[in-house]
Amino acid sequence: MTSPHTNAVPDPAPGRSSRQRAFWWAAGIMLGVIGGVGLSYALAVNTESGRRWLLRTVISSANGLFGGRGTLRVGVLRSVSPTHIVVENVSLVDTAGVPVVTAQHLEGSIVIRDLLDKTIHLRRLAVRGLRLDLERDETGPWNIAYIMSGDTVKTTPSATPGFGDDIRVDSLIVDGGRIATIAPWAPHPVFVGAARDSVIAVRDSLHDLVRTPAGTFFERRLVMLDRVRAHNGVIVDVEKRPASMQIDTLSGVVSDPPMRIAQASGRIRWTGDSLQLSLGDVRLPASSGTAVGTIDWHHPGPLRYDVVVKTNAGFTDLQWIWDVLPADGRGSATVRMRTLENPDDVEFALSALDVESGASRITGGIDVV
Repeated sequence: MTSPHTNAVPDPAPGRSSRQRAFWWAAGIMLGVIGGVGLSYALAVNTESGRRWLLRTVISSANGLFGGRGTLRVGVLRSVSPTHIVVENVSLVDTAGVPVVTAQHLEGSIVIRDLLDKTIHLRRLAVRGLRLDLERDETGPWNIAYIMSGDTVKTTPSATPGFGDDIRVDSLIVDGGRIATIAPWAPHPVFVGAARDSVIAVRDSLHDLVRTPAGTFFERRLVMLDRVRAHNGVIVDVEKRPASMQIDTLSGVVSDPPMRIAQASGRIRWTGDSLQLSLGDVRLPASSGTAVGTIDWHHPGPLRYDVVVKTNAGFTDLQWIWDVLPADGRGSATVRMRTLENPDDVEFALSALDVESGASRITGGIDVV
């Protein structure tokens, strides 16, 4: 059907590109949608009922990206404009209503014109009180990977990219974060009877094990983030390449292996089942160095990892590897931390070792399994 207003639109001003005309045309439609039929944008954002309506509309649109695998909930909409939003008590819950990601405060600035290309482009994303509760069972993927349907290792691009297939963050700020993971663990089947009980007891003394009523075990780990600053974040890539981000500064505490990270910076890349590290600056309380490697959770059971750290270290930062190391020594070494064929077995290989403690000097290499 021919529009009755086809001849009513004046010619565009000289010099205005077709893309600019498309932008203003789409912007008018967006304002009409936000305001509702017969309501202005100002009425929508400057009245309590308008803000509640707008919040429901935004949440409904966002939930469409999860395909029923998760639900976004927002407690309070503090402010909103065409390019800026401030919300509190945000959560992403699974199909059982259990929170997987929560944030006390979230503030974002978005590039509206990129929405025309179905791109979500955040100039700035600031989060306070971030919490991730990541779980997996014996056979399935991690809960967050399932919600996001985030297997980004496929290289075949979508024929028709849709809204949410391209998400970028120019600047990320996180103040106060908590990442908890819980995943299945079981002793190797070769151990039975008293030997199995002994393996479980040793594992429990070194790690945080939880026994279920069914007699199975889960292992918990905790990462506390004090401060994160990052830029150039590609969260979802339209060609399904791994996501990536440049870390400017990161500090926090890791429970297993036990260490405090005073500062870390470098590039990270990730898919739905792996994380690749290329950190050119890693500092612990008494050590500094670099870290390169991969952490993999594709297979059921414990995390697989292979990470090489080149460091000038104080022994106080390394005693969790081998408790016979003296506490007052320091020196340089290359440390390779990797899981073996049985992922419950971990090797710590110290090479190019050159350390001093008191009047003694140690060179060479040490392997600890």
